[in-house]
Amino acid sequence: MVNPIDTLHSSSISTAKESFLNGFFTGYNTGDVGTGIICAGMFITAFREKGYCNKQEYNKMMLGIILVGFTLLFVVYAGLAYLGSQGVNYYSLDVNATFLLTDLVKNLAGYEGSFILAVAVILACLTTAIGMIATAGQWVEAWFKGKISYRQASLMITIAIFMISCLGVSNVLKISGSIFMILFPMSVVLTFLGLGKKWVPNDGAWKGAVWVAFIMSLFAALNLAVMTGLVNIDISGLMNIINQIPLAKQGFAWLISTILGYVIGAVIYKFKKKESIAYEVWDN
Repeated sequence: MVNPIDTLHSSSISTAKESFLNGFFTGYNTGDVGTGIICAGMFITAFREKGYCNKQEYNKMMLGIILVGFTLLFVVYAGLAYLGSQGVNYYSLDVNATFLLTDLVKNLAGYEGSFILAVAVILACLTTAIGMIATAGQWVEAWFKGKISYRQASLMITIAIFMISCLGVSNVLKISGSIFMILFPMSVVLTFLGLGKKWVPNDGAWKGAVWVAFIMSLFAALNLAVMTGLVNIDISGLMNIINQIPLAKQGFAWLISTILGYVIGAVIYKFKKKESIAYEVWDN
């Protein structure tokens, strides 16, 4: 920011609206929302073990973490966007994202800057990987009722991740892109329902919203897999039907559908008179 390599430029490939949508959907590939939900469970457990069982005390500490996390993430992503906007005149529009970042940093800060970037990426990926592997290992152990131990599960997951990483960033993004396309809408729905859980009428609303978000996301993931060449099938007829849903052409076919799923699920559970699962009661 003090000594930029170029002035800011707008890209010729999109309007401001399209840039927002492109940034939003590219954010799917960070996995931040899904990872955040999983890691939140780890944070909450750690908080409880440290003795923060009082609701007011817990909320105060959690709010501090959220504000710090939000600020740091904003600095990181805003910084990347600012850096990328300086490279419009230097790179072609189809430049590889990894090369774009590393080359911009090298031009801006030399090989020393590239080394710092490498360390930062290693630490960022390492902490996320450790948290995800630990969580997944515990889940596998519980799912198989101890027949596969936590250590065995973690080792298998680590080996699988290593083998996939050898495919290269571009190929990994092709695979993970479709996976995140499925997980992201469900994660968003769970986040908003969790924030407003006191107004959610029953468990049918949760299940209806999440299941519909999952089903609609499958279509979006399949379409992305076809576009990236991961799958070679003709789904044009199917996508023409999906695109009739409001906001589908903008990539939000799951939004209106999820709201309908929420309403229908809540009504079904209401008529069946099913009880909701009681939420945890805080200590005073």
